[in-house]
Amino acid sequence: MKNAALSRALKWLFIAQLLSIVAMLPLVYNLRSLLGAAAGLMTLAALVRAAREESGYRTALVLCVANLVLGALSSVLLRWFIYFLIRMLGTWAVQIVGALSALLSIAGMVLGLLILRQVCLTTAGLVDDPAVAARGIRAWRINLICTVAVLLLTAAVSALLRIGLDMEKLLGLSTAVTLLSAVAQLAARVLYLHFLWQSARCLSARD
Repeated sequence: MKNAALSRALKWLFIAQLLSIVAMLPLVYNLRSLLGAAAGLMTLAALVRAAREESGYRTALVLCVANLVLGALSSVLLRWFIYFLIRMLGTWAVQIVGALSALLSIAGMVLGLLILRQVCLTTAGLVDDPAVAARGIRAWRINLICTVAVLLLTAAVSALLRIGLDMEKLLGLSTAVTLLSAVAQLAARVLYLHFLWQSARCLSARD
């Protein structure tokens, strides 16, 4: 029963990750918030179920709750801050809110990465197939590399903006960085998806 429950939880995580990947596509831009919320809630439900069966998922569950709370608070706080700061500081408010938004976005990325790490390491320790377990470790490491690369590239573009690089060149560079980041993140997510599906099948085969 334990393995069957964990298998179902991993399948829910698979669907949640699939929704988050779909949310990245330009064609569903208007539905991005809805898909993101659905993915977050399904991830939470999956981790609640998994945490009942295996203690290793409890840390991921706590991090997931923290990430959802951070997302909700950031949305509310930024809307309140931009109204308050515009009244107090005028145009300076745009820069302040932009900085706060960037910090909250980075915090969300870090929490998401920690959730992925905990899921990958815990699941890798449960499956019998060494190849599937190794795929989980590889998925975590590749996602870590991609996240760090995205943060560094974003910081580099911001630094170039501050030193007054030609706007036309900066626009082209920013577009290239965004495209490269999206492709890298998509590849890393697909690897994680494959690991979740294979792990669910391994655990289901035990019962």
